[in-house]
Amino acid sequence: MAGTLAKPVARPALRALLRRTPERTAPAVHAMHAPSESELALALAQGELAAAFQPKVTLRTGAVKGVEALARWHVSTARFCCPTCSSPWPKASGLIVPLTAVILQQSFAACRRWQRR
Repeated sequence: MAGTLAKPVARPALRALLRRTPERTAPAVHAMHAPSESELALALAQGELAAAFQPKVTLRTGAVKGVEALARWHVSTARFCCPTCSSPWPKASGLIVPLTAVILQQSFAACRRWQRR
């Protein structure tokens, strides 16, 4: 974590935070495991794929204008699969339709929960 900023975020404060934050490098992609079609199908069947939500915020007002649903794989094995290495697999394998259905179902359920609050 680089630090915190009060909302609404002021550009000078963001610039200052970024200047004093040391540059970090991401883990090497070659260390990640790219899943096979059968692993992805099994993950879908076992409920290991779940929607994670990233808010879309208006910087001027700080108001949440919506969310983006992202598919995240909760891997049950010791191997970790990053989102970027798994993203081409659903399309190439034909599993994009069931993956989309799972993420939509979870997204609609989350939306109903949010509306009840």
